[in-house]
Amino acid sequence: MNKLDKIQSMAIQVVRLPDGSYEASIPQLARSVVGYGDSSETALADMLQVAEATAQFLEEQGEDLPDPEPVPEWTDYSGRVTLRLPKMLHAQLDRLATREGVSLNSLLTTILQAGATSLAAGCEFGVASSDCAEPRRRAALRVSEGVRAAKSYAKREEPPSRQRRKRKE
Repeated sequence: MNKLDKIQSMAIQVVRLPDGSYEASIPQLARSVVGYGDSSETALADMLQVAEATAQFLEEQGEDLPDPEPVPEWTDYSGRVTLRLPKMLHAQLDRLATREGVSLNSLLTTILQAGATSLAAGCEFGVASSDCAEPRRRAALRVSEGVRAAKSYAKREEPPSRQRRKRKE
């Protein structure tokens, strides 16, 4: 299996960002292959372009990629977890559930899902996703611009940043 095939067989995550745009990424590659767009389709197409450039770069460098992670066997899990909480936290969560009009179980499931999604997306533990989305997006844009610049240089074209500067002059 070549590197591009490996990348394309990995799980892809598409997330809507607070500004309304979309981000497509491959969490297994630690956010090194990311694409952005006004729709999920354009973000995915952008990410696939970055994936091609990344695969080509890794091939030239003789670097290897990890094998795609296997799909977990959900049948091995019961869906039941016993949890001990401090009484004050239990009371606070119960009030929140009542205020939101949901069961305590539904509230906890939603909170855990949001936290797990945040961690899987590369946010620090305990940092709300809106707080970490913009710095991650800027870092990923620098990476994808760097990959595109390297690809342009390989074709002996001027990198996009240089072309933009010339247009402004």
